[in-house]
Formats: sequence, structure tokens, C-alpha cells
Amino acid sequence: WYVVALYLYAGATGDQTLVDELLPAVREIVASHTQGTRYRIGADQRDGLLHAGEPGVQLTWMDAKVGDFVVTPRIGKPVEINALWYNVLRILTAFLSDRADKSAETYAAQAERVRASFRSRFRRDDRASLADVVDGPDGDDWTLRPNQIFAVSLPFPLLEGAEAAAVVDVVGQHLLTSYGLRSLDPDNP
Repeated sequence: WYVVALYLYAGATGDQTLVDELLPAVREIVASHTQGTRYRIGADQRDGLLHAGEPGVQLTWMDAKVGDFVVTPRIGKPVEINALWYNVLRILTAFLSDRADKSAETYAAQAERVRASFRSRFRRDDRASLADVVDGPDGDDWTLRPNQIFAVSLPFPLLEGAEAAAVVDVVGQHLLTSYGLRSLDPDNP
């Protein structure tokens, strides 16, 4: 979110001085996530997607923990985290391209790899919705949750056209209320 906020701020204000000042931190964020950080957060070398989590720890906004019990563990590769990861890589590419930095090509290639992996792992032709988490301890989780909306709503969407519309439609049909989005499909037991 930090990098997305910087991108939107720079676009709205034209303040490239702040981008120049924070660009080393953005590079460090990407390097750390590529190599791996605590709680097993890191890019999977096989597909470039970010994985995160370990038993007993809640990491995403949706994880709830009561005492020692993690109510909604999302260990694996959460959809919204990977949508944000893709956007961070695209934004870093844009910042570096604007500065004629040749390393932009490396980040662009990394972003394209994430995009291709995301599309092959989180999408299925027989479903309008996206997986909530892939590569979890119990396999892929296809629970209908609102997190997938980030794949179509961030500055660099992972889906467009009919695919994006299908995600918005299914989220709207099953999760939208007059107060916002539910965190779970009401038909889920």
C-alpha cells in the first residue's frame, strides 16, 4: 500500500522529488520480498508469486486470531497480496523507466512473470471468481471473499475486460451490501 500510495501521490501532485527520495526504500522493499522476510514472506522462486504465513500467525487484514486460535488462516499465496505485489513491481518499473534506469527491464520481467503466474493459478475457466489463496497447507482455497477485487481495482489490474467484469459481477452479486463488501459469501457454511 505504501508504494501504491506513493505512485498515486506522485501522479496527483507531480512531486518527483519525493519519488527520488523514497526510491531506494522501494527498491529495498522489493529486494526484501524477493529474497524473503520473516513469517515466511517471500517470492516463490518457481512462479514469482508472494507466499506468506506460518501456523499460529495472522498476517493479512482478513486473518482473525482469538487467543492462540487463528480463525481464518490464509497461509500460502493470498490473492490481494499478489495483486499488490504485481502493482509494486509495475510501479517500480514505471519510476525507473521515467529515470531511464536500465534496471527497469528486470522489474518489468519480474512483473510479467507474476502476472502470468497469477492468471494461471488464481483463475479457472469454469469460475467467475478468483481463488482466495493458492498453495495453502490444504491446497488452493476457492472461498468467495472480497479480496479478489484488488486484482481489478489497483492502478495496474491483473485482469481486464470480460474477466475483470466477471469478478466485479460475482463480488457484487454475493458480497455487496449497502454498507460495503461482506468478508464471506453468506451461503458459505
